[in-house]
Amino acid sequence: MKGTDGMAFTKINNSNKIRPSGTNCLMVYGYGEEALASIDRMRKETGIDELMPVPANWLGNTLAAIMDGSAIEKPYEREIPGPVCVFGAVSDYELNSFLDKFRESGLKKALFAVLTPTSREWRFGDLAGELARERKAMEKKR
Repeated sequence: MKGTDGMAFTKINNSNKIRPSGTNCLMVYGYGEEALASIDRMRKETGIDELMPVPANWLGNTLAAIMDGSAIEKPYEREIPGPVCVFGAVSDYELNSFLDKFRESGLKKALFAVLTPTSREWRFGDLAGELARERKAMEKKR
């Protein structure tokens, strides 16, 4: 199945515990300290290795730069919707377990994405904008 921009959607196999190669992490933008503490607890409970909070002044960096620790202060030129959660190298099991806990948490709804080889080179702000467009298109279909 394809999204409105040609991004592929794949079905999640809830029992698959095999991680793709790469940094196992959760990049998060748009939540305050209290919510980040809850997200960090859920991350640990579901086996995701690292939480990477993304400050607003990093939104112009690529996802790869944020993941590899080379991000610098690089603001994004447009306002982006938030909050946003991007998973890196998580198994289907970890993803589904985290999303289940997230739904039960009562935290503000986020835009979610799983890092792909293509999206690694996108700026965080560009990905967030695309996720917002995808959500809007899906809501129109309902």
